Amino acid sequence: MNKTEFRQRYGQAIRMCFNWARFNAEAGIDVGQADSDLNSLFVPWYIDGQGGFTNWDATGATPLTVSQAALRLSSLSQHSQATIGHWVKEYQSGKKPERTPAYALPDDHYLVLDGNHRLIAAHLAGVNGTFGLDVVRGPIDDGIVFDLRYWKGKA
Repeated sequence: MNKTEFRQRYGQAIRMCFNWARFNAEAGIDVGQADSDLNSLFVPWYIDGQGGFTNWDATGATPLTVSQAALRLSSLSQHSQATIGHWVKEYQSGKKPERTPAYALPDDHYLVLDGNHRLIAAHLAGVNGTFGLDVVRGPIDDGIVFDLRYWKGKA
């Protein structure tokens, strides 16, 4: 997959603060594929010091992995809970998880760019193994994806 194919496939789906202009323009950013287990995937959801959900830019916000987010299911909106519940049923009936767009982080971790609800549902449904990712590899720079600020200087 190249940059053009990545944008065609995920351009409308990625709703987080993703700088498409830099993605397109910078030579140091490329796209590839990887497989990862759920423990290596971070969702763009954050908790505050008291363990409640908060905005990505809140002081003291901490990013969550898929499994950490799944533990907080009851704190999510009814809409999110229903969406996750729908996907749990799909996976329990044998549906296989789709490829997911992600941004490569240090230490073989990834920031999920879309598909958070599906991945949390896969965790809750007990789907084991690795998950296929379409991965953006580039600098850890919050000018590309705001959420990358949590991994700056950790590469």
